[in-house]
Amino acid sequence: MSAPALFDPQLWTPPRALAFARGLYHVAASDGITADERALLGHFLDAAGAPADLDALIATPFDFADARRELDSHWIRRLMVRACRVLAEIDGGPTDGERDALRAMALGLGVGERLALAPAERILSRPAEIVPWIAGQPVDWVSWDDEAQAGTFWSFPAGTAPLAYGAKLMVARGQALAVFREPSSFDLLPDGVHEATPETLPVLAESAGWQSGPVAARLTFISLGPTDMLRWGSVDPIAVPGATTGAEPVPLRAFGRFSVRIGDASRAFPRFCRTGFLPTEEFETRVRRMAAGRFGEALRELAQTEGWSAERLLQESGSVIDRARPTIERAFAEAGLVVRRFEMESLTGPLALELRTTGGSRVLNGGGFANQTHGQSAAVTPEAALSCHRCLNALPPNARFCAQCGAPQRKACATCGTDVSVRAKFCPQCGSAQAGTGPT
Repeated sequence: MSAPALFDPQLWTPPRALAFARGLYHVAASDGITADERALLGHFLDAAGAPADLDALIATPFDFADARRELDSHWIRRLMVRACRVLAEIDGGPTDGERDALRAMALGLGVGERLALAPAERILSRPAEIVPWIAGQPVDWVSWDDEAQAGTFWSFPAGTAPLAYGAKLMVARGQALAVFREPSSFDLLPDGVHEATPETLPVLAESAGWQSGPVAARLTFISLGPTDMLRWGSVDPIAVPGATTGAEPVPLRAFGRFSVRIGDASRAFPRFCRTGFLPTEEFETRVRRMAAGRFGEALRELAQTEGWSAERLLQESGSVIDRARPTIERAFAEAGLVVRRFEMESLTGPLALELRTTGGSRVLNGGGFANQTHGQSAAVTPEAALSCHRCLNALPPNARFCAQCGAPQRKACATCGTDVSVRAKFCPQCGSAQAGTGPT
């Protein structure tokens, strides 16, 4: 059996295709699977290139939680329910068992019972027609639904499927949505419910000559919330003149933590998403480099414009963050970012010169400052232990969730089940590496 190669491999990855096929089988088998339904499922599996056959689907029970995880957008979950409704018509109309299965499917996937009970959009004359019908569906609902994605940017998983005219664009509070053909020219939607029309998306309409019908577009969501607390450190020494005239510059090193948020998405999106999307790890790597680089610039500026020697910087390290603040904030603002918190934990010079920091360091915190114990690691300070890794809200000891943003603070080790912090890199019980959600 061979079906037309219509499915976009970017969208129809093996996990998504298998989850979709299991949903189709779940409804088809609710009242006994027919020959036409078996043929339809075979055509879908063949076209999607899913590494399974019908016997494998039968052996794997359908699970709503697994389906929600693999079908990681509201649109593709809606599409599966609609496809199940079409499938139910292939043997003469939905039976009571199929209606019950459709209703449970819609509720379990969170797409609404009404969609499951609506009349079928298409009556198939042949099972093979399911492939071009599914492949030809435009995106009619856009929202950030990937429950496992908590980063700054999220690329909506539509593959090459076009955006439907009038599609619902659901932008939650604390988000923005960039709609574009090329990342250098984009429409930016704030939070709210929007419809995809030329009036709502004028840049897209102009670039595509779009007046009606589906249009090719790419969509990237932007989280405006703060990042986790990230580590920064000077990779290369910061060369600062010493107190002795004519002497070689003194190499200094600094380390600390910081958190930023996107304050101006119209600047941040083209700056960081030059290909339309930036993975969270790469974004965090880039802002870490920015933090270290801008701090180094601030130290050199103090040395050049105000005559601070390396010795003075070390002796008065408690006021360095205060003096560095304008340089750091200005540089991040140019990239569309707001510095929410910035800590210097250590500033050191060559031990051979016996240059050591004295006094306490300072913390840039939302535009204000607070004392921070100098030289302690972020992993052991009271603030680090008793603050949310996402929003920095103060937490009581052993809190499992943040009362401010709801972020989980504890998890079970995937190997032995021991309760560990989301910050943990390794399990204290069995020593296995942890894929944590919080910073290390």
